[in-house]
Amino acid sequence: EAIPEAEAPAQHIVRLAVNGNCLASGVIALEALIKAGHQSSQLWEALAQLSKSLGHDDLALLAFVNAFSESDTVEAIRQEIMGNLQDASKRYRSLLKSSIDRNAREKDLWNREYFRCAERLGDWEDLS
Repeated sequence: EAIPEAEAPAQHIVRLAVNGNCLASGVIALEALIKAGHQSSQLWEALAQLSKSLGHDDLALLAFVNAFSESDTVEAIRQEIMGNLQDASKRYRSLLKSSIDRNAREKDLWNREYFRCAERLGDWEDLS
């Protein structure tokens, strides 16, 4: 019996995967949507976040590259994934302080990842 194709927004898939403690299933669902031709940057970003949570750093980096085409954002993400948290934190901070015109999703990523790096580095002054 064929399974009917259903579309769900990326944020709903991520929410269900996280709340249901089934991150791998969320990755599979997002990959299926992308493979079916739905190539939005939101899907790629959601895939990157779930992959990163699972520790699949190579897949996460590949998905982030597809979600954000700007090299400065991708380089900050690359440094974070490689474990260069100090450099990643500096890059995110620089992006946040710059007057670069980017979409709100990308700016939210910079903010979230900047504070995540600061937390992992124990840089409590930046977290206050």
